[in-house]
Amino acid sequence: VGAEVFSYFEDALIYQLIADMTEKLGYTEEKAWKVLYTGGLTVESTQNSELQAICEEEVNDDIYYSCDAQIAAVVIEHSTGQVKAIVGGRGEKDASLTFNRATDSVRQPGSTIKVLGEYSAALDGGSATLATVYDDAPYTYSDGTQVYNAGGTYSGMTTVHDAIAYSLNIPALKCFQQVGATRVRHYLDSFGLTHLTQEDKTESLALGGTYGGVTDLELTAAYSAIANGGTYIEPSYYTRVLDRNGDVLLERESAQRQVISPDSAALLTYAMEDVMDYGTGVSADVSGASLAGKSGTTNDMVDQWFVGYSPTYACGVWGGYDDNSSPDDSLFVKYVWRAIMERVSYTAYDDSFESTDGLTAKKICTKCGKLARSGICDHTVQGDMTRVEYFAPSTAPTQYCDCHVQVRRCGVSGYRAGSYCPSSNISEYVYLRQGTEGTEDELAVYSGDDTVCPVHRHWWNRVFPNNSALPNGTDETSENDDSNGTDDTANTGSDTDSGGFSQDQNDYYDDWGDDTEDSDSFWDNLFGWFR
Repeated sequence: VGAEVFSYFEDALIYQLIADMTEKLGYTEEKAWKVLYTGGLTVESTQNSELQAICEEEVNDDIYYSCDAQIAAVVIEHSTGQVKAIVGGRGEKDASLTFNRATDSVRQPGSTIKVLGEYSAALDGGSATLATVYDDAPYTYSDGTQVYNAGGTYSGMTTVHDAIAYSLNIPALKCFQQVGATRVRHYLDSFGLTHLTQEDKTESLALGGTYGGVTDLELTAAYSAIANGGTYIEPSYYTRVLDRNGDVLLERESAQRQVISPDSAALLTYAMEDVMDYGTGVSADVSGASLAGKSGTTNDMVDQWFVGYSPTYACGVWGGYDDNSSPDDSLFVKYVWRAIMERVSYTAYDDSFESTDGLTAKKICTKCGKLARSGICDHTVQGDMTRVEYFAPSTAPTQYCDCHVQVRRCGVSGYRAGSYCPSSNISEYVYLRQGTEGTEDELAVYSGDDTVCPVHRHWWNRVFPNNSALPNGTDETSENDDSNGTDDTANTGSDTDSGGFSQDQNDYYDDWGDDTEDSDSFWDNLFGWFR
């Protein structure tokens, strides 16, 4: 080891070597440092020099920033747990073994914790699927404190899939409450988040509001576990250490454990691909690359995260100020992540995820999570509310959508179509049976008004949709025109003497023989309709 300034990777490597020498070889810390510096050791590191250069270049490119916030980045090969690149700060590094924001800075994780906590626990424990719906509506914590989504709006009934894609807070909290804080903490601990405290068993943990926190390295390793089929591998910076004689002094054997099932990992990957496609990760997406990821921010954007992976590498980027000031830039973290992963994915020649192999695909209604009804769920007043969703074996829904109702309306009156409304005037609308006030579902709920069209009440309305075809220009609406001094109730007394017709109707039929031209037009239209 020379006197040059070490990189952030070399700093982290040295600290891991010292820890392993004291733990595995029984060295005192003083002896470990002495052997490291003077023992003539050969260290086989996991660093990929090309990836390290990429990360350093992109982190320090001012084009991505409109503020002077700091940043950290980590790249891990998720099949091995090997750290390939690490950058602990922005700007020139002028000393060795300095503060490394990727490994030393413990920050609140924000929404990145949702996937590792409540959603992993719910999917892996069988209490939810990606199609499970929660009502994204005004809501409070158990102590009455109001909970808000980042966008300030509420989507109504929302699947877990979309709750992940759009990083919605209310569905995440409801899922957390369903699973329970103890079980969520079990998963977070298993994912290697070691800086959470005993106080971190409150409901705020659901949204990443923690008393302790996470490091960039920890969070990247946790997401790397999802990419690795649910198997967590402790991050490593070296594979072997040889003494001056070439004998193996240390060999790194990283601890491994299965945190979630491969099916649960595949489902989370599938959902997080849509984070990139249409959710909160669009700004981080790389065209043509297979990527899955999750965004995270804390109050006032003090901490900003983007963590995700390709089929080969996981990458986590944190941004913010060391003194917890609020950056006035909300996108630089995503831009840096995108720039790194665009180049990293190219070097790895990544293909696509095979995340859905072995899963069951079903077309569902996204408003109830049940099987979609063709022509109903895909033609609602809210648009196409269907999606092909994937399920672990034996978890797919078997019942069909019951949250939508189809209503036939007359385009002339706006009321429910009656039996005499011309088919050309009838439109079909699909509404929700119910929806919570203050959400996007509220205006899509069927009013329950079953009033039948008052305009088309007679058999000839179906024969002659165009009123101008009637004799003498007569149309059916004249019966209810108050300006004519007539209405239905005024003529009810003449039904018996008129063969069941009102006086206006008798006058109408009498007109047929009074005007030859109109009469001919009527019969021509009538027989033409039957032809």
